[in-house]
Amino acid sequence: KMSEARQRTTKDKEKDKDLSPETTKAKGETEKDFYQPKWRAQQFLSYAFAQEDAAILGFFRIVWGLVMFFEIYTHIANDFNKAKVSWYLTDFHFKYYGFEWVEPMPPEVMKLFLYFLLVVSFFIAIGFFYRTCAVIFFFGFSYLFLIEAAMYLNHFYLIIILCFQMIVLPCNVIWSIDSLLDPSLRSSTIPKWCMWFIKAELVIVYTYAGVVKINIDWLRGEPLRHWLHARNNLPIVGRLFDYDSTIFFFSYGGIIYDITVGFLLLFPRTLKLAMAMSLFFHFTNKIVFNIGIFPYMMVGSLTLFLSPSWPRWLITSFKDMIKGKTQEPFVPMKEPSYARTRPRKITLKEKLQLLLVITFLIHQLLLPIRHFVFYNDDVAWTEHGHRYSWRMKLRDKDCDASIFMFSNGTSYQLPANLMLTNRQHMKMASRPEMMIQFAHHIAQI
Repeated sequence: KMSEARQRTTKDKEKDKDLSPETTKAKGETEKDFYQPKWRAQQFLSYAFAQEDAAILGFFRIVWGLVMFFEIYTHIANDFNKAKVSWYLTDFHFKYYGFEWVEPMPPEVMKLFLYFLLVVSFFIAIGFFYRTCAVIFFFGFSYLFLIEAAMYLNHFYLIIILCFQMIVLPCNVIWSIDSLLDPSLRSSTIPKWCMWFIKAELVIVYTYAGVVKINIDWLRGEPLRHWLHARNNLPIVGRLFDYDSTIFFFSYGGIIYDITVGFLLLFPRTLKLAMAMSLFFHFTNKIVFNIGIFPYMMVGSLTLFLSPSWPRWLITSFKDMIKGKTQEPFVPMKEPSYARTRPRKITLKEKLQLLLVITFLIHQLLLPIRHFVFYNDDVAWTEHGHRYSWRMKLRDKDCDASIFMFSNGTSYQLPANLMLTNRQHMKMASRPEMMIQFAHHIAQI
């Protein structure tokens, strides 16, 4: 019996030896070739560069380009009416700090510029000169954004953020004109960090949008009660907006949705629930508040949380529907496993890529909470730290402003409403920094 025990012990040791990292090298691989990590994070970094299906990023590039095409088209439609209302009804424009030098182009040049951006957005969708077009659209849309601070909207800021991310991401490696013209660009896979990068940004946006709703006004149903009562004439659902139960459903439901949905989208078990919640939320916003392209952007971004191979499944299903089930069964590309990822040395280029991604996301995490650090006041009243903080549809202000000039002991009331557009005057009346900008402008006249 002792002899049999010794034999079993010897076999167990040999088995453990066979499963040890030193003996799991590929055939023909030397000890020098096999990299042994010095710290556990090395496996995680290697996993960040594990390859997954690029189809999901190629599909999102097409959707993103078409949504941007539509956004630019809205500035061109109806004889450039949106562009005229935004930038050409007055000679004075409120500025963002540090960008006081940005001025609108002459109207005829602006028309050509908008047509140019329209073409660029289409090129992004089809993946033609993708990197160049992504850079051009990022700076072009940023320029439109910076012309007038009174036109600030959170979803315009989000467009700029996502445009920057699209520059970094290899969205043209699949289903693009670039990959057809240059086979060296062609790839069926992308590193996992690419999807982490853009998903993390969307989770940040959703989560902060929910956190900032936890305030005394929102919890008692304001300003939703005010907004929804004003829309009680909508067909079918309008009559529901007169009930407090509806108001609190939207109020508390909005908090729960925003805080949880970003995380629910990350897990397969809760993905369908998160998708259903998101479709209801965004289409309700579009119907009730008609908030531009924001619902379309966010519904399009939901596809990023699906399986990386789902666009291939969609194409296969469409072919089966057209030709009958003559196609082979769809088999998704095998996704990399963290447990099976072999640690390896990370190159300098890869380290720089991860450094850019991490730095950018840290910036996005800290920027929305800057008012807690730098301003000891209520951001809803002073507006300090309101921008770039995902404080969306959060409060409603009804203010008025009267401007007086004093000269040699005599006062004059300035007709500010004749010098500003209705939107400029409304925004200035509730934003102290804009009052100061306008006062300096008057002093220079």
